[in-house]
Amino acid sequence: MKKLLASLLIVTVLIVGCTAQQAANTADQVIHGILNIAQAEEASLPPADAAIMTPWVALGNTLAGQMDTCIAGGGSKSATFIACFNSFSSGLLSPTELAQLRIMSASSQSRVQVIATALIVGVNGAMVAYKAATQTAPVIAPAPATPAELRQLANQVSPAFADYVAEHRL
Repeated sequence: MKKLLASLLIVTVLIVGCTAQQAANTADQVIHGILNIAQAEEASLPPADAAIMTPWVALGNTLAGQMDTCIAGGGSKSATFIACFNSFSSGLLSPTELAQLRIMSASSQSRVQVIATALIVGVNGAMVAYKAATQTAPVIAPAPATPAELRQLANQVSPAFADYVAEHRL
């Protein structure tokens, strides 16, 4: 299923003629996949860092649920879908949320940097399909997510999503 969803994201971005609804649904599924991975990784963090990441991931899941509702009510209007994705990313990556993530240990910050960057890649997949402005990944860790780290996480979602990440040098 994850392979299919990521493949659909690539098709959504690269093939002309996809509907706004298809692009929204596909990007939404990729975002949910990344949040599932983030939630699974909480247990591997030091307790102090998990105490910070757990509410952030819960917020991500809440915002993703709101995004689902927004997408379901969006009809076929790209502008509505753009607003849905912008609302998700601005809520999850607000300055207050990012400040909390920056007090984690360096190794946890690096991992969250990869996850946050992957979430923005998912959002940007929809934005490219709508010919809207893309977003920049937030700065959480001292160093940005490396292409190898991002590809590794993308492979956890699916190899097709990893191909998309590699192709776009994200």
